[in-house]
Amino acid sequence: MRSLLLEYEEDDSTKEQGRIFGQLASKGSQALFLRGGGGYTIDRIGLKKLHGYMPNCAPDVIRYDEDNVITNCARKLGLHFGDNRDGCTGQQRSYSVSPGIIANAKGLSNSAFDEQLRFWAGLSHPGSKDTAVKVGMQIGYDAASNHSVTFHELRYPVWLVRHHALLYRACPSTSALGRMYSSNEQANEVGA
Repeated sequence: MRSLLLEYEEDDSTKEQGRIFGQLASKGSQALFLRGGGGYTIDRIGLKKLHGYMPNCAPDVIRYDEDNVITNCARKLGLHFGDNRDGCTGQQRSYSVSPGIIANAKGLSNSAFDEQLRFWAGLSHPGSKDTAVKVGMQIGYDAASNHSVTFHELRYPVWLVRHHALLYRACPSTSALGRMYSSNEQANEVGA
């Protein structure tokens, strides 16, 4: 989260209008929206605006797709849509699917997730001023940023603990993952 916010802290051009960050998605030819499964990050100004506006935005709407409602409300308020992909690598930081789906992706089929992979591959690289530079296809572990913020579908507390241990290499050195990390780090030091 810190690396995401630091990237935008220097950009004062959208600071006063408020910002909302999330995983960009597309529904065919419709405008971009923020997928809700992985959550949103909203700055203080954006949150104040959204909080004050919510009673007027969609007061009687009861739907499962709150991401469309939040996106429409944020758009009506003029909030800046921050792309929360990693500015260096272009990798996603928020995920609308479980880490297992991301890690096990081997290639493309016709699933809804694969449709999103194709969409993200065609987006301009967030770290480039040249819009012709694309991120390209990223699947499996290559799709996940080292600075990931949120995942969807982590249903059990033990999953949260395990993912925290994997992301932050917090496994005991005597565990299988701890030994794997140790051997990888030693190999990297020898190769350096």
